[in-house]
Amino acid sequence: MPLISVQDIIGLALPAGTRVVAGNAGLGREVTWATRLRPTPPAFGHLSGGELVLLPAGVLDLLDERLTLEGAIHQLAGFAVAAIGSAGEIDGGARRAADETSLPLLQIPPDVDLGQVEREAARAITERRRAIQRRGQDAGHRLMELAIAGEPLSRMVSGLAELSGRAVALEGYDGRLLAYQPPPPPAVAPDAGIETIRRLLAEGHPRLGAWLRSTGASSSADPPATVIRLGRSWSRTVAPVIGRDGLLGSVSLLMPRGTETAEDAV
Repeated sequence: MPLISVQDIIGLALPAGTRVVAGNAGLGREVTWATRLRPTPPAFGHLSGGELVLLPAGVLDLLDERLTLEGAIHQLAGFAVAAIGSAGEIDGGARRAADETSLPLLQIPPDVDLGQVEREAARAITERRRAIQRRGQDAGHRLMELAIAGEPLSRMVSGLAELSGRAVALEGYDGRLLAYQPPPPPAVAPDAGIETIRRLLAEGHPRLGAWLRSTGASSSADPPATVIRLGRSWSRTVAPVIGRDGLLGSVSLLMPRGTETAEDAV
């Protein structure tokens, strides 16, 4: 459930003509930032994982004339970067290395200003973070208003379904379903009655229970979230409900499998 994936950043910030030439298996990786490779050692010292690393043509020769793109890919994979964008030539060895490491290798047109690409990618990531943060704050404020007004649990769950566009289930500490609300149209939810919803949720309780218990000391202002399969075709993004005395239960957003987004976790 990446905030912004390699596939996302290609469409949002990379120039027309950019191609994925290898490493397609990693297109779902999260991109945390974009950076150009430094032309002087230590070239990789500033990397912390998740970066889109941009390689200007000839930069590897400036670093070490023995360093090939294939070798650089293996080194960068060890730093857990998200993807590599190269404005230089990409040979067969580099493609094989990208496929072996599932590290997306992008061919960027040679006449593109990589400094501008770096700035555009960083801007896209920053704006996505801000948008998700705003959505989370809006949802939190709305639910707080309902709680202060003394609305019943069913009304609060209905409000969350309205805000998220997802089906919502609220469960107690013991796993009992306290409230359920299908999503507003045109969103879809498991086409089932309440007893079937209870059964689907219960199927995940053995895996979910241990995780929930481990979250009891988490902050109620910023609880963790995880994604769990629900039946054959659905998933649930679930977060603990934490009170003054610890874990009270959980709240889940239900969605068709494969449609989970970073926004669901806020």
